[in-house]
Amino acid sequence: MMTLGGGVVINPMGTRDGYVAKLSNSHETLWGVALPSSSESRATACALDARGDLVIGGSFLTDVKLAPTSPVHIGSGTFVAKYRGNSGELAWRTFGSGETTVQALSSDSVGRSTALYQLTDEDVTIGGTLYPADSGPNMLLVQYAP
Repeated sequence: MMTLGGGVVINPMGTRDGYVAKLSNSHETLWGVALPSSSESRATACALDARGDLVIGGSFLTDVKLAPTSPVHIGSGTFVAKYRGNSGELAWRTFGSGETTVQALSSDSVGRSTALYQLTDEDVTIGGTLYPADSGPNMLLVQYAP
């Protein structure tokens, strides 16, 4: 267990967990969210939208939980999740399976988020859509509604 400033407690599930925290101008923690995994999770990209919500993309090796009240997602893969800027509440999330990495994220003025995924040479499923294996690494651009 780790406690950030402002009394925010991070409860790990495994050995290497990612976490997201919003800090004030005086560096006090306003809110924090753990990205616990039973082995390892990591955030690889982030973006702020026009409303001040935070979009995070990352990967996990086994299982991951993206919010205290969300269920544990079983298996390895990637995620893109949006957290409310004022509270840290999970607004939405999507998962991908297979060997892929979220390389970059951006958001536009109406809150649409765009994720750039790097795919390898195996089948990948992102948000329920299957992208079949190809002969080499590929890039995939996906846009998510607000």
